[in-house]
Amino acid sequence: MEAPIITYIGEICEPRLRGTLTSYSNLFVNFGMTSVFVLGTLVDWRHAALICMMLPVLTILALTQVPETPLWLMAQGREEDARKSLQWLRGWVSPQAVQNEVTELKRYAEEAKKKKKIRGYDNPAIVLDENPSNQTSPVKTEKVPETVEVEKPSWMKKMARDAKDFFRPAVLKPFFFIIVFFFISNWTGISSTRPYLIKLIEEFKFPIEPYRASVIFGSIGFCASVMCMATIAWFRKRPIALISVFMCAFSGIGLAFTPSTALSGWACFILFVLLFFFSMYGASGIVWTVMSEIFPYRGRSQASGMAAASSYLITFSATKSFLALKHSLGLHNLFGVYGGISAFGFVFLYFMLPETEGKSLEEIENSYKKKKESQTESSS
Repeated sequence: MEAPIITYIGEICEPRLRGTLTSYSNLFVNFGMTSVFVLGTLVDWRHAALICMMLPVLTILALTQVPETPLWLMAQGREEDARKSLQWLRGWVSPQAVQNEVTELKRYAEEAKKKKKIRGYDNPAIVLDENPSNQTSPVKTEKVPETVEVEKPSWMKKMARDAKDFFRPAVLKPFFFIIVFFFISNWTGISSTRPYLIKLIEEFKFPIEPYRASVIFGSIGFCASVMCMATIAWFRKRPIALISVFMCAFSGIGLAFTPSTALSGWACFILFVLLFFFSMYGASGIVWTVMSEIFPYRGRSQASGMAAASSYLITFSATKSFLALKHSLGLHNLFGVYGGISAFGFVFLYFMLPETEGKSLEEIENSYKKKKESQTESSS
């Protein structure tokens, strides 16, 4: 669900609000996890599952009232529908209030769809004169029919076109960046340990009852998401990501070197609180926010879907490998590995993560275009 939701929000938001609104996704993910932790202390797992099952039904009903994104509608040539969608999304405003946005969307959509000019013999409005007089070669004469029926491309041609869009450098460069970012965010130690949280609390000997501690950690994650949403416009995405990954590295390495003393339970608890907070504050949330805006329009749906699928595979591998790695390395040493990955992530993001806060989708797209590709598109 994250990929289409985040992509949708990224397309409908104004640049100044995009970071804040896309962070809502991570906020409600953490709210949902906290709610499940609380339910686990109140009812058995069957009743908790039944309660959770009701929410997707309500979501489906709500989504039927949500319009398509104005950018997609404009790209399909449905300018009036795009205008109405913008009016709805901006709070049922008048057409005049969104006219500037409509004009900008139209220009951006036309740029995104720009292709090479159709050669004369491919143009149904141009035919060859079959009986030229005093001509040594066929002459092209204009024939403008009242209506020109253009055959819709087959699904194979659509797939080939989508693949061509995906394999452009302007898509592949941010795609590989996002994959590495997802790897970093999922290997901070939180995603892999969440299913084993109760056992982990017991093994670290936290001085709090395990089920109560799980609720505390869930609440901390929720508070971190709220803080991210509240501060992303002020601090911007890049500093938040760097600070959070740095603190994840500090916490993970600290857990690896915490000595076994009478106070080690409290020390591990504090370090794990820091790890949980900063992982939820930036490392786990910012990556989805960046993904919503970093891909160009041509190839965005394919790249977002592939990136989200890759994220789930990375999360699966991190979770499934936890027990085996803990058995072979030991719990403290394993968190040292997580801390080392976060340290690598800090260096990687420092050099590779662009600041996208407050920028339009077109500005972000242009920053990832190779110079040669930009020249080719501008001349086509």
